[in-house]
Amino acid sequence: MAPNGTASSEGPPDAAADSPGSRSRQLLAAMVAFRDGDFSCRLPTDWPGTDGRIAAAFNQTIAQEARIAVEVARLSASVGKEG
Repeated sequence: MAPNGTASSEGPPDAAADSPGSRSRQLLAAMVAFRDGDFSCRLPTDWPGTDGRIAAAFNQTIAQEARIAVEVARLSASVGKEG
């Protein structure tokens, strides 16, 4: 995972680093992080074509799930206090 929260590999960018296979690995890493409760992972927003649309949809889904998790935590705390 990159320091900025994207599921990208380290090192200088080159043609192989942005290959469809690399994108698949980044998508898998982001999905595994999401499955494990990490809502900070995002995919690059500059992928072209269908890959870019998949990345955008994934990022939007993660953001929505993060908002839901915050709201569930807030409601749990509220119910716990007010019973």
